[in-house]
Amino acid sequence: MTTDQSRLACTALREGRVVKPLDRIAIEMPGEVHDARLVVSDSRGRVYVDRPVGDGISFKVGGALGWQIARLIGSDGRETASWRFRVEAETVIEDGEHGFGEMLRGLQHTMYATSTGDGSTAALIEGKLYHYFFRWLRDHTHTLKGMKYFTSELRTGLELYADTQRADGMVYDRVAAKAEVQGWRDYAFAPGDFIRTLNSGTADTYTLQRIPVENDVEFLFLECLYRTWQATGDTDWMARHLDCAKRAVAYATTDRYRWSEKFGLPKRAYTIDTWDFMHRDDVKLTQGDNVCDVDRTAFGVMHGDTTGLAAGCAYLATMLREVGRASEARAYDCLSSELFERLDCLAWDERGHYRHHVTEAPEFERDIGCTVEADQVSLSNAYAINRGIDPRKARAIVATYRRIRGEKPAASPGEWFTIYPPFESGFEYTSQPWQYMNGGVTSIVAGELARGAFAFGDNEYGIDILQRLRRLMTDHGGHLPVCLHGNPITDPPERGFTTIDLAGVANLTTAHDSDGGWGEPGNDLSRFPTGDVEFRHVPFRVAAPARGVAIAHDRVGFAREQCLHVGGAHASMYLLHTASVAPSDRWAPMVELDVVYADGETERVYLTAGKQLDRWFMPGSEEKHKPGHTDKLPRGWPEYQLAWRGGNDRFDNVGVYLWGWDNPRPGTPIEELVFRATRTASAYFLLGVTMGDSPIWFPTSEMSYGIPAGWGAAAVVYALVEGLAGVVDATHSFEHVVLSPRWANARVDDVSAAVVYPASGGYVAYELHHDRSQRCVTLIVTGSGNRIDLHLPATFEVAEGVDVFIDGEPERFAENGVLSLRGLGPHEVTIMYRDVEKPVARGPGR
Repeated sequence: MTTDQSRLACTALREGRVVKPLDRIAIEMPGEVHDARLVVSDSRGRVYVDRPVGDGISFKVGGALGWQIARLIGSDGRETASWRFRVEAETVIEDGEHGFGEMLRGLQHTMYATSTGDGSTAALIEGKLYHYFFRWLRDHTHTLKGMKYFTSELRTGLELYADTQRADGMVYDRVAAKAEVQGWRDYAFAPGDFIRTLNSGTADTYTLQRIPVENDVEFLFLECLYRTWQATGDTDWMARHLDCAKRAVAYATTDRYRWSEKFGLPKRAYTIDTWDFMHRDDVKLTQGDNVCDVDRTAFGVMHGDTTGLAAGCAYLATMLREVGRASEARAYDCLSSELFERLDCLAWDERGHYRHHVTEAPEFERDIGCTVEADQVSLSNAYAINRGIDPRKARAIVATYRRIRGEKPAASPGEWFTIYPPFESGFEYTSQPWQYMNGGVTSIVAGELARGAFAFGDNEYGIDILQRLRRLMTDHGGHLPVCLHGNPITDPPERGFTTIDLAGVANLTTAHDSDGGWGEPGNDLSRFPTGDVEFRHVPFRVAAPARGVAIAHDRVGFAREQCLHVGGAHASMYLLHTASVAPSDRWAPMVELDVVYADGETERVYLTAGKQLDRWFMPGSEEKHKPGHTDKLPRGWPEYQLAWRGGNDRFDNVGVYLWGWDNPRPGTPIEELVFRATRTASAYFLLGVTMGDSPIWFPTSEMSYGIPAGWGAAAVVYALVEGLAGVVDATHSFEHVVLSPRWANARVDDVSAAVVYPASGGYVAYELHHDRSQRCVTLIVTGSGNRIDLHLPATFEVAEGVDVFIDGEPERFAENGVLSLRGLGPHEVTIMYRDVEKPVARGPGR
């Protein structure tokens, strides 16, 4: 560039500057070059600005991400100046004080923070490094639904299961270190060849497992392939895995473990929806939870397996057509339709939901208590809305959840149940009623339901769900919990207590000094209260000065065994205790507790970290670390509660737990309690004992357990991006976008949004302004693709008319309410409406 030409260089276009899509760049021009043209090309070489310049010119950035170039072309066609600048974008919503942008950031953090929750997110297997969000294909696939907008590391999560696919098409369920496979799981996996060892004989030995009862894995493989291809835009990569996908469908529709010849649909053992825990009566048939036996298991159809496989076949057909295999694609389109038709005939309940389970063996009866199975609405109904079912059924399911909201228990945090009503009997060993998969309330259902409500016209309900989730996140410090107790109870029943004084048997102080004590100098339990105290509505007498019974196998000042006299008949027992837990001892009993009755009989109970108590130092690290903060444990296990959280001279987060035990012989007097150390490196500290005259009761934790939070957060990202922001990828890498902003329903009048696939650089970005006083909506939109189908962002049934302009030129929406924007943009769309009081966002009804 010459010295004279350098005068044309605008400070807004310094070499190497990073800008965002829709940033406005202004260029001031000297008068003598007013007859030149400004031409701006994106990183793919596509021109999206070509206009004459006068005294100055400005443009909004659009086109593909990466290095772009602006050129000044003289009247003679020669380039007289140029500037390079880099365009970058990230997925973001900016909506001022309305909070949806902040919500999206919190969901992103929830996904990132919890994607390592069940172990390492990478494995080096036979020389290849695989990355995944969770080691379960299921959790990885569902989390991918949200994480694809924030990370580029996607392909190997699918490749792990494609590279290891069994010859008959079966896909493994998860990868784990060899040491993590317990003996009973070996027993469960071995009969059906559901386990495979990788890196055999090395220090990094892994196993692949397939939970025998699961029948969602193959369709999850199809969904994972499709969503990964969408985000990466890598059609060659996708094409290499299509035959793996076809083999997965063949396995799912023929294998004796997976396919019901009776119904022509996928089958499974009797579980709660898509989970792998079998009913207690079914466990007895195979002598093992999760164990599926083709000759003894009482199979049936769970609707979610079918809607998932039908959707997976539709994904497969789309991918086959993309690579020119249309004749093969037709077969999978037909199979998808047939699966939906058979399921509708078999399991659709005209009250507005799919029946939870339709058995192949009606003669086999299970004890489910007073629960009426036909009334149950399970989690996969929410998934079904977004899997391509009949739109009338989708709307009916949305209406069903609205009904459930009106009739659910008053204390329930939402109508987003894993199953409603829960099983009264049969699943207590994994999920008590209103916990986890047996009636817990989950953000998974909330996200899928919100996205479905938007897609099928109930936008107010979709926004209402998101707003309630946003308040829930606010209550939890910006983190979205994935599973809540479905019916928390906080009012204590009438009951009586007898406190036991430990003063005569206490052997260790709570404060550590030169003579010893609990903990270490400055880091102890010295601030634990003494005297008559109450925790979780249970009274205790704590020895003063603060002392307790310390039990350990081999520690100075600790007893290996201690006896405590009780006397009298009691229905229950509460222990106030804590522990120093060696990492190797978690889930290993540290104390044997013998309850010795007056008739000489003994009942033995084991005290184990993670079941009856937990570590004293930094307890419940997921919770707020505030002195005196005593929220319940986040997993919601009913056996124990965090009774006291406090501090010491060095740290502000130490704790003591409360555990309750129901006496199986309440009418027989208890002579004594004998605490005996096991041969572990852990230490146990008992600070209080109280006997009760009624069964144990704790205030119910609002938190439940068992599901990774990233999975639920991703479902809500799905609803935010595709529902409220209205950005749907109709092909891959946002080459063709369906855009249906629904901000009018949320009363958000000024918003900007960008939705990005980091794996491909595909994106959509828009700015929306709604001037209600002037009855005018202005939308400026661009992206990396060539086509955006804008759905009319408001219905105007009561309006006299609508005037539409694209880049200043009059235009009309098609009869179906769609306006196709061709070319890179940015495009400015202006919609002026008359005589309408409340514009209501409308979507494509997909």
